[in-house]
Amino acid sequence: MNWSLASVSEKARMDSTSGASQILISVLEELCNHVDDFDTLDREYLKRFAFSLHRAKPAMAPLFNLSNSILCLIEDYPSEKIPSDALRALFSRVLGEEKSANSKIAELARRKVDASRLITMSYSSTVMNTLRVMGQNRELMVTVVESQPGGEGRRTAKIISSYGIETELIPDSLVLSRMKDVEAAIVGADAVTSEGVVNKVGTYALTLAATNHRVPSYALCSWSKLCPMRFEDLGFVERRLGKNLTESSQMFESTPTESFHRFITDRGVLRPMDVKSKLKDYRKALAW
Repeated sequence: MNWSLASVSEKARMDSTSGASQILISVLEELCNHVDDFDTLDREYLKRFAFSLHRAKPAMAPLFNLSNSILCLIEDYPSEKIPSDALRALFSRVLGEEKSANSKIAELARRKVDASRLITMSYSSTVMNTLRVMGQNRELMVTVVESQPGGEGRRTAKIISSYGIETELIPDSLVLSRMKDVEAAIVGADAVTSEGVVNKVGTYALTLAATNHRVPSYALCSWSKLCPMRFEDLGFVERRLGKNLTESSQMFESTPTESFHRFITDRGVLRPMDVKSKLKDYRKALAW
Protein backbone atom coordinates (compact mmCIF):
# COMPACT_ATOMS: atom_id res chain seq x y z
CA MET A 1 0.00 0.00 0.00
CA ASN A 2 1.14 3.57 -0.65
CA TRP A 3 -0.09 4.86 2.72
CA SER A 4 2.06 4.18 5.79
CA LEU A 5 1.95 4.79 9.53
CA ALA A 6 5.32 6.50 9.26
CA SER A 7 3.73 9.26 7.19
CA VAL A 8 1.23 9.92 10.00
CA SER A 9 3.99 10.45 12.56
CA GLU A 10 5.96 12.61 10.17
CA LYS A 11 3.01 14.90 9.41
CA ALA A 12 2.46 15.40 13.13
CA ARG A 13 6.16 16.14 13.65
CA MET A 14 6.22 18.72 10.86
CA ASP A 15 3.08 20.57 12.00
CA SER A 16 4.40 23.68 13.76
CA THR A 17 1.22 25.79 13.63
CA SER A 18 -1.64 23.63 14.95
CA GLY A 19 -2.52 23.18 18.61
CA ALA A 20 -2.35 19.81 20.38
CA SER A 21 -6.06 19.05 19.91
CA GLN A 22 -5.95 19.93 16.23
CA ILE A 23 -2.96 17.67 15.65
CA LEU A 24 -4.64 14.79 17.51
CA ILE A 25 -7.81 15.15 15.43
CA SER A 26 -5.80 15.22 12.20
CA VAL A 27 -3.90 12.07 13.18
CA LEU A 28 -7.08 10.22 14.21
CA GLU A 29 -8.96 11.16 11.04
CA GLU A 30 -6.18 9.70 8.92
CA LEU A 31 -5.98 6.57 11.06
CA CYS A 32 -9.76 6.08 10.80
CA ASN A 33 -9.61 6.44 7.02
CA HIS A 34 -6.99 3.70 6.73
CA VAL A 35 -7.82 1.41 9.65
CA ASP A 36 -8.65 -1.50 7.33
CA ASP A 37 -5.01 -1.49 6.22
CA PHE A 38 -4.04 -2.39 9.78
CA ASP A 39 -4.96 -6.04 9.12
CA THR A 40 -1.64 -6.34 7.29
CA LEU A 41 0.43 -4.88 10.14
CA ASP A 42 2.14 -6.95 12.80
CA ARG A 43 2.15 -5.96 16.46
CA GLU A 44 5.82 -4.91 16.51
CA TYR A 45 5.27 -2.45 13.65
CA LEU A 46 2.24 -1.04 15.44
CA LYS A 47 4.28 -0.70 18.64
CA ARG A 48 7.04 1.17 16.78
CA PHE A 49 4.40 3.50 15.37
CA ALA A 50 3.07 4.25 18.86
CA PHE A 51 6.53 5.26 20.05
CA SER A 52 7.24 7.33 16.92
CA LEU A 53 3.92 9.17 17.34
CA HIS A 54 4.90 10.22 20.85
CA ARG A 55 8.39 11.27 19.70
CA ALA A 56 6.84 13.43 16.97
CA LYS A 57 5.56 15.89 19.62
CA PRO A 58 7.03 14.76 22.96
CA ALA A 59 5.51 17.66 24.93
CA MET A 60 1.94 17.01 23.72
CA ALA A 61 -0.11 14.80 26.03
CA PRO A 62 -2.86 13.91 23.49
CA LEU A 63 -0.36 12.13 21.26
CA PHE A 64 1.20 10.35 24.24
CA ASN A 65 -2.26 9.25 25.39
CA LEU A 66 -3.13 7.90 21.94
CA SER A 67 0.22 6.10 21.79
CA ASN A 68 -0.38 4.70 25.27
CA SER A 69 -3.87 3.47 24.29
CA ILE A 70 -2.41 1.65 21.28
CA LEU A 71 0.25 0.02 23.47
CA CYS A 72 -2.37 -1.01 26.04
CA LEU A 73 -4.44 -2.56 23.25
CA ILE A 74 -1.40 -4.54 22.11
CA GLU A 75 -0.97 -5.80 25.68
CA ASP A 76 -4.64 -6.88 25.73
CA TYR A 77 -3.93 -9.19 22.73
CA PRO A 78 -0.61 -10.74 23.80
CA SER A 79 -0.52 -13.65 21.37
CA GLU A 80 -2.57 -12.63 18.36
CA LYS A 81 -2.89 -9.97 15.69
CA ILE A 82 -4.67 -6.82 16.83
CA PRO A 83 -8.20 -6.84 15.34
CA SER A 84 -8.88 -3.87 13.09
CA ASP A 85 -12.32 -3.60 14.73
CA ALA A 86 -10.65 -2.96 18.09
CA LEU A 87 -8.42 -0.29 16.56
CA ARG A 88 -11.36 1.27 14.74
CA ALA A 89 -13.34 1.46 17.99
CA LEU A 90 -10.40 3.08 19.79
CA PHE A 91 -9.74 5.67 17.10
CA SER A 92 -13.44 6.51 16.64
CA ARG A 93 -14.05 6.91 20.38
CA VAL A 94 -11.07 9.21 20.95
CA LEU A 95 -11.86 11.21 17.81
CA GLY A 96 -15.48 11.73 18.86
CA GLU A 97 -14.46 12.82 22.35
CA GLU A 98 -11.87 15.28 21.06
CA LYS A 99 -14.15 16.81 18.44
CA SER A 100 -16.86 17.49 21.00
CA ALA A 101 -14.49 18.68 23.72
CA ASN A 102 -14.16 22.32 22.62
CA SER A 103 -17.89 23.01 22.66
CA LYS A 104 -18.31 21.39 26.09
CA ILE A 105 -15.38 23.35 27.54
CA ALA A 106 -16.64 26.62 26.06
CA GLU A 107 -20.10 26.16 27.55
CA LEU A 108 -18.69 25.31 30.98
CA ALA A 109 -16.34 28.30 30.89
CA ARG A 110 -19.16 30.60 29.82
CA ARG A 111 -21.05 29.64 32.98
CA LYS A 112 -18.16 29.32 35.42
CA VAL A 113 -15.80 32.19 34.50
CA ASP A 114 -17.51 35.33 35.79
CA ALA A 115 -15.34 37.89 34.01
CA SER A 116 -15.44 40.29 31.08
CA ARG A 117 -11.80 41.48 31.11
CA LEU A 118 -9.54 38.54 30.37
CA ILE A 119 -5.91 37.83 29.62
CA THR A 120 -4.51 34.90 27.61
CA MET A 121 -1.35 33.94 25.76
CA SER A 122 0.14 31.84 22.98
CA TYR A 123 -2.22 29.91 20.65
CA SER A 124 -4.98 27.54 21.74
CA SER A 125 -7.98 26.62 19.61
CA THR A 126 -9.79 25.69 22.85
CA VAL A 127 -9.23 29.15 24.35
CA MET A 128 -10.23 30.95 21.16
CA ASN A 129 -13.45 28.98 20.78
CA THR A 130 -14.25 29.65 24.43
CA LEU A 131 -13.75 33.39 23.98
CA ARG A 132 -15.95 33.32 20.88
CA VAL A 133 -18.76 31.64 22.86
CA MET A 134 -18.33 33.91 25.88
CA GLY A 135 -18.44 36.96 23.62
CA GLN A 136 -21.89 36.01 22.36
CA ASN A 137 -23.63 37.08 25.57
CA ARG A 138 -21.27 39.59 27.16
CA GLU A 139 -18.96 42.36 26.07
CA LEU A 140 -15.37 41.19 26.39
CA MET A 141 -12.02 42.93 26.51
CA VAL A 142 -9.17 40.45 25.96
CA THR A 143 -5.48 41.11 26.46
CA VAL A 144 -3.25 38.71 24.52
CA VAL A 145 0.40 38.22 25.44
CA GLU A 146 2.67 38.02 22.40
CA SER A 147 4.37 34.85 23.70
CA GLN A 148 7.97 34.87 22.52
CA PRO A 149 9.81 32.95 21.23
CA GLY A 150 7.50 32.33 18.32
CA GLY A 151 5.02 35.12 18.94
CA GLU A 152 1.94 32.90 18.57
CA GLY A 153 -0.05 35.47 20.51
CA ARG A 154 -0.11 37.72 17.46
CA ARG A 155 -2.03 35.09 15.50
CA THR A 156 -4.37 34.58 18.45
CA ALA A 157 -5.06 38.32 18.78
CA LYS A 158 -5.99 38.62 15.10
CA ILE A 159 -8.41 35.69 15.31
CA ILE A 160 -10.05 36.89 18.52
CA SER A 161 -10.50 40.42 17.15
CA SER A 162 -12.17 38.94 14.04
CA TYR A 163 -14.94 37.69 16.39
CA GLY A 164 -15.81 41.32 17.11
CA ILE A 165 -14.11 41.18 20.52
CA GLU A 166 -12.06 44.17 21.67
CA THR A 167 -8.51 42.83 21.75
CA GLU A 168 -5.20 44.19 23.01
CA LEU A 169 -1.81 42.66 22.08
CA ILE A 170 1.04 43.21 24.53
CA PRO A 171 4.70 42.11 24.79
CA ASP A 172 5.59 39.51 27.40
CA SER A 173 7.24 42.14 29.58
CA LEU A 174 3.89 43.86 30.27
CA VAL A 175 2.15 40.84 31.85
CA LEU A 176 2.61 41.94 35.45
CA SER A 177 1.56 45.56 34.97
CA ARG A 178 -1.49 44.66 32.82
CA MET A 179 -2.73 42.02 35.24
CA LYS A 180 -4.23 44.65 37.57
CA ASP A 181 -6.72 45.55 34.82
CA VAL A 182 -8.14 42.04 34.21
CA GLU A 183 -10.58 39.78 36.06
CA ALA A 184 -9.40 36.34 34.98
CA ALA A 185 -6.55 34.61 33.16
CA ILE A 186 -7.25 31.69 30.83
CA VAL A 187 -4.74 29.49 29.02
CA GLY A 188 -4.71 26.24 27.10
CA ALA A 189 -2.40 23.31 27.80
CA ASP A 190 -0.32 20.83 25.86
CA ALA A 191 -0.26 18.49 28.85
CA VAL A 192 -1.56 18.34 32.41
CA THR A 193 0.51 16.12 34.68
CA SER A 194 0.60 15.59 38.44
CA GLU A 195 3.63 17.89 38.49
CA GLY A 196 2.18 20.73 36.47
CA VAL A 197 0.73 22.15 33.29
CA VAL A 198 3.01 21.91 30.27
CA ASN A 199 2.35 24.89 28.03
CA LYS A 200 4.15 27.65 26.15
CA VAL A 201 6.91 29.33 28.14
CA GLY A 202 5.49 32.37 29.90
CA THR A 203 2.54 30.49 31.38
CA TYR A 204 4.22 30.31 34.79
CA ALA A 205 4.90 34.07 34.78
CA LEU A 206 1.29 34.70 33.79
CA THR A 207 -0.09 32.65 36.71
CA LEU A 208 2.37 34.22 39.17
CA ALA A 209 1.29 37.69 38.04
CA ALA A 210 -2.35 36.63 38.39
CA THR A 211 -1.77 35.31 41.92
CA ASN A 212 0.00 38.55 42.83
CA HIS A 213 -3.10 40.52 41.81
CA ARG A 214 -5.58 37.94 43.19
CA VAL A 215 -6.83 37.15 39.69
CA PRO A 216 -8.04 33.53 39.19
CA SER A 217 -6.22 31.49 36.53
CA TYR A 218 -8.06 28.84 34.54
CA ALA A 219 -6.54 26.07 32.43
CA LEU A 220 -8.86 25.03 29.59
CA CYS A 221 -8.12 21.57 28.28
CA SER A 222 -9.73 18.44 26.89
CA TRP A 223 -9.49 15.25 28.92
CA SER A 224 -6.88 14.04 26.43
CA LYS A 225 -4.41 16.51 27.95
CA LEU A 226 -4.32 14.69 31.32
CA CYS A 227 -1.23 12.52 31.33
CA PRO A 228 0.90 10.64 33.91
CA MET A 229 4.16 11.10 32.02
CA ARG A 230 6.88 13.50 33.09
CA PHE A 231 7.83 15.57 30.05
CA GLU A 232 11.56 16.24 29.75
CA ASP A 233 11.79 17.74 26.25
CA LEU A 234 10.60 21.33 26.77
CA GLY A 235 12.32 22.81 23.73
CA PHE A 236 15.39 24.25 25.46
CA VAL A 237 17.95 25.67 23.01
CA GLU A 238 21.35 27.14 23.81
CA ARG A 239 23.85 28.61 21.39
CA ARG A 240 27.21 30.31 21.75
CA LEU A 241 27.29 33.90 20.45
CA GLY A 242 30.87 34.68 21.39
CA LYS A 243 33.43 34.43 24.13
CA ASN A 244 31.68 34.37 27.51
CA LEU A 245 28.30 34.96 25.81
CA THR A 246 25.54 32.36 25.47
CA GLU A 247 21.96 32.80 24.22
CA SER A 248 19.29 30.50 25.71
CA SER A 249 15.64 30.05 24.82
CA GLN A 250 12.85 27.62 25.64
CA MET A 251 9.53 26.82 23.97
CA PHE A 252 7.64 25.09 26.80
CA GLU A 253 7.63 24.98 30.58
CA SER A 254 5.79 23.26 33.41
CA THR A 255 3.64 25.45 35.67
CA PRO A 256 2.70 23.95 39.08
CA THR A 257 -0.82 22.57 39.16
CA GLU A 258 -1.54 24.59 42.31
CA SER A 259 -0.98 27.83 40.39
CA PHE A 260 -4.42 27.41 38.81
CA HIS A 261 -7.76 28.17 40.42
CA ARG A 262 -9.64 25.61 38.32
CA PHE A 263 -9.22 23.26 35.35
CA ILE A 264 -12.13 23.39 32.91
CA THR A 265 -12.36 20.14 30.92
CA ASP A 266 -14.95 18.46 28.72
CA ARG A 267 -15.74 16.17 31.66
CA GLY A 268 -16.25 18.90 34.22
CA VAL A 269 -14.51 21.52 36.34
CA LEU A 270 -11.65 20.23 38.47
CA ARG A 271 -9.67 21.63 41.37
CA PRO A 272 -5.87 21.09 41.32
CA MET A 273 -6.24 18.29 43.89
CA ASP A 274 -8.88 16.62 41.68
CA VAL A 275 -6.45 16.57 38.75
CA LYS A 276 -3.82 14.73 40.79
CA SER A 277 -6.43 12.27 42.02
CA LYS A 278 -7.63 11.47 38.48
CA LEU A 279 -4.07 10.87 37.28
CA LYS A 280 -3.50 8.21 39.93
CA ASP A 281 -6.05 5.96 38.17
CA TYR A 282 -4.36 6.23 34.77
CA ARG A 283 -3.33 2.94 33.13
CA LYS A 284 0.17 3.23 31.74
CA ALA A 285 1.38 0.59 29.26
CA LEU A 286 4.24 -1.61 30.43
CA ALA A 287 6.12 -0.88 27.19
CA TRP A 288 7.05 2.60 28.38
